Amino acid sequence: MKKKILKINMSIFLITIILLISIENLSDIKGNYNLKNNLFFFGKENPLTQDFTTNSASDIERYFQTSIWLQEDLIGSAIASPTIADLDNDNDMEIIVQTSNSIIYILDHEGNFLQGWGENGIVGTSEELTSDLGLSPAPLALDLNGDDILEIICATYNPGTIQAWYLNTEEVPGWDIALDGKVTSSLVAGDIDGDGQKEIVVGTWGGTLYAFELNGLPVSGFPFTGATDSIIGTPALGNLDEDVALEIVFGSYDYYVYAVNGDGNILTGWPRNTNYLVRSSPAIIDLDNDAESEVIIGSWDKNLYIYHQNGSNFESWPWYSSNSIINSPTIGDLNQDGYFDFIIQPSNVSLYAFTDARNTKNPAWIYSQSDIIYEDAIIVDLDRDYYPEIIEVTRGGEVIILSHQGELILEEQLSNKGFDSAPAIGDIDADGFIEIIFTTHGQGTDHDYSDVFCYKLGSFGLLPWLGYRGGYERNGKPYDRDLDGLSDLEEQMLSTNITDNDTDNDGLTDGDEIYKYALNPKVNDITEDTDNDLLTNVVEIDSYNTNPMLADSDGDNLEDGYEVLTSGTNPNDPDTDHDLLPDDFEVQYNNPNPFVVDTFEDLDEDNLNNYEEYTHNTNPDLADTDGDLLLDGDEVKKYLTNPLVGDADLDSDGDELSNVDEIDIYKTNPILYDTDGDGYSDGEEVRRGSDPNDPNSTPFPLWALAPILGGILIILTFTGYFAFRKIYQKRRGDV
Repeated sequence: MKKKILKINMSIFLITIILLISIENLSDIKGNYNLKNNLFFFGKENPLTQDFTTNSASDIERYFQTSIWLQEDLIGSAIASPTIADLDNDNDMEIIVQTSNSIIYILDHEGNFLQGWGENGIVGTSEELTSDLGLSPAPLALDLNGDDILEIICATYNPGTIQAWYLNTEEVPGWDIALDGKVTSSLVAGDIDGDGQKEIVVGTWGGTLYAFELNGLPVSGFPFTGATDSIIGTPALGNLDEDVALEIVFGSYDYYVYAVNGDGNILTGWPRNTNYLVRSSPAIIDLDNDAESEVIIGSWDKNLYIYHQNGSNFESWPWYSSNSIINSPTIGDLNQDGYFDFIIQPSNVSLYAFTDARNTKNPAWIYSQSDIIYEDAIIVDLDRDYYPEIIEVTRGGEVIILSHQGELILEEQLSNKGFDSAPAIGDIDADGFIEIIFTTHGQGTDHDYSDVFCYKLGSFGLLPWLGYRGGYERNGKPYDRDLDGLSDLEEQMLSTNITDNDTDNDGLTDGDEIYKYALNPKVNDITEDTDNDLLTNVVEIDSYNTNPMLADSDGDNLEDGYEVLTSGTNPNDPDTDHDLLPDDFEVQYNNPNPFVVDTFEDLDEDNLNNYEEYTHNTNPDLADTDGDLLLDGDEVKKYLTNPLVGDADLDSDGDELSNVDEIDIYKTNPILYDTDGDGYSDGEEVRRGSDPNDPNSTPFPLWALAPILGGILIILTFTGYFAFRKIYQKRRGDV
């Protein structure tokens, strides 16, 4: 019995010591509580740190921030412009690229090589594709055998040949044609004899102009041998008379400009002497809207010539430049006045724009840059503002984009490999928006490796610039017989009428339906609402300039139709009143007004202004969004609780005191486990009677009681023992 009592007392003593030590260890926990999982992020930046600077980058600058694909390390330099064509009839475009190493690559719309054309094999020629002058004939993609599948046709530089392949890489019979000299002229295609079929035209350094049928046989009356020196530049096709057949215009190193019809005869009034070498390629266009075409061409004699279709000089032209003109004119209606304009590079560093050639030889504007530009500029609307932009590329690897008024929009380094050729532009992935494809000069000791890469643009379209000189007619503009804004090639692809500018008779030109309204030019769909936003495509474009392909043009989570018909806000501006509060936020609630600058108003009197309510996703109409009896502003600024969750009892720092109690009662920091840094949590100090805001006030250490409690236990043990013994002896004596 004595031993049993002793064991019990000793157990009590040991347990007491252990408890005291445990309590003291808990008290030693410093403020190491991880707050990360107890802080609330509401999905927007703190209004005190958010950058209010608006994005000043234009749409065009944003387009060129990131390419959508890049194919690197093609063998050789890409000297000629890429050619875009749908080679396999899948509605997606392929890209043909040929390099200085006599290799032809074909890529799909995602930048992958096609089988046999860079993937598991390559197609090449034993002949050179590129001249020492850095000139390379651009390829064609035509249906040579009437099976509605396009073949690939290329001319070689040295020796001069024309060769053709099926998409499966097999050679097309009849298309290994030897020419009489080197070739730097790109292949040209168009109906030159009025038979409804395209013919293929090319000039040689031997001074010969060839024309072939699609089966590879010469066109009757060809070759033309009237030029007495080399044809270096590319001929152009255009209509210089009253029939439907296209005429051929080209310049020669014999100083003359020739115009030849489809039977190989020179037109009356031609050729014209320019007094020096002609390397420039011509452009053929009606400049004065008299239904007769003019020919624009430069000469090494520093003159830019314009001729009527009968060969006579146009108005007071030529225009004299301070530099020899070896580059070629590009055509477009820059100022949208209904008359065609043109641009020309008399040197490799300056661009001249002529917007009123019928009345003056003075350029409307001149743009100069420091880097060298080898290729002709392009005129295409890139940003759907219905005014075209001018696109140039430099040998240093920059893209330069100008407005129709010659103002610099973008000068961006895209590649350190440089550019020798202009890009191609088309809707390669059939999504209704156009892409731009660049090919680089190359890099390495012999410029052995080049790249192909692509950017998505903001304009609707089909094939506004398929490759070199804009179209297979190589005219400085895609050939458009009915002037409806769709090239003949695009009309062929869409099966629209190439002689009727409004195929479906809905009052919209075929070109406007594709490039402006995103409609079908074969169906009377003038009431179509493609994006289902309650506004027709035509109304979106003509009345509000919104995007008919996007239900929410400005990205403010309000559909265009709702903004126009219901809220009255601007469907092209996500913040109609420019008060840093987006329209959808102001429309959603009663207190904010989308037409009044009320950024710092606090109409619900919750100590959060409207902008703070927006950044914290709280309700500007309710003082207590989450209904936890705390004002939204107090939750955010005072208690550090979440105004979207009923959390009035939240303990952010895990010190066993709620944020509200810490602030209102104890005046401690609700995100510091130990406000005064004395080694004891705020909750423990409150519980044990010390001051949680005073580092000199700490709870009495319980371990100090251990000796006293131990002594008491010992005394109690022995006292109990002797008392028990006395009682025990007394009981025995009584017995």
